[in-house]
Amino acid sequence: MVQWSAVQEVGATLDRRKASVMRATGENASYRESHERALLAMLLDGANGQRGLRAIERVQVLRDHADPA
Repeated sequence: MVQWSAVQEVGATLDRRKASVMRATGENASYRESHERALLAMLLDGANGQRGLRAIERVQVLRDHADPA
């Protein structure tokens, strides 16, 4: 079971990194998204990027379906 506070913490990190990447890249959204995913994968799991990407996807699903109340 995932704790809501952990989801919030990772979500806040995702939001900060996304804003940083979007500021740093003036290119199209797919370019920004690919760089965002790469940076977040390194952030979450530098030794194993695929595991980091799966963690990002799980957090995004949780954020989309979680009830903070």
